[in-house]
Amino acid sequence: MGGEVNASTSRDLARTRSRAGKCAARNLMLDHRLEREAARKAAADLEAAEREQRRARFGKSSATAELFDMVLNAEALSASRWRS
Repeated sequence: MGGEVNASTSRDLARTRSRAGKCAARNLMLDHRLEREAARKAAADLEAAEREQRRARFGKSSATAELFDMVLNAEALSASRWRS
């Protein structure tokens, strides 16, 4: 976390960010064998911890999209959405 700020002047580096949204809870359910509500709470807790850490390091709780060369939304990349 924060590499996008530290490497903002490097031309040989592609800064990417992936957003998970609801996929984060789904992944936690699978990876840690949690029930849906517990996974949602765990995902929210992880996101809150990340925001606090970013605020402590950089004075802002979130990184803006302008700091990245590519931003991916995991929800938009789900397999069910692309089925024909």
